[in-house]
Amino acid sequence: MTRRRLLTATSVWAVLSLTLWASGSRPAVIVLGGIVAIASAVILVLVDVTGAVARVRWTKRTDQPGPARGEDPRVSLMRHQVRAAWLTGSTQLSETLVDLLDDRLSSNLHIERSTNSAAADRILTPSLRRLVSGPRRQTATVRELRQILTDIEAL
Repeated sequence: MTRRRLLTATSVWAVLSLTLWASGSRPAVIVLGGIVAIASAVILVLVDVTGAVARVRWTKRTDQPGPARGEDPRVSLMRHQVRAAWLTGSTQLSETLVDLLDDRLSSNLHIERSTNSAAADRILTPSLRRLVSGPRRQTATVRELRQILTDIEAL
């Protein structure tokens, strides 16, 4: 590759020198050789650098600090959902709590709320019945969330 580049630069210098000599310009062959050498070096460096550089995908830096040592990622997710629900009016938190309740009923008590709602209603506390019945609410108060989570953990 280097031999071909050197040959190309020499050929360009020779063609320019001969063309200028044939036109009667009386070129300074050594100066013209220096100009061709510098131009060739710049072009070849640019070609080599553009071929060797990898694309970098810049991402937006997060404004929130990372999880503290020993912090449960599920708790962090729940906190994030509470903030997002409050800001956007989302029902995602209520849906997550209902999913968590269904998982606890299924894994601990072997009750599927969708198929055996009577058995589930007998076990659920009033706060959990309010959670699963009717349309999903946007957010709950801190006291309600604490009670719902305590009731789910008790299952």
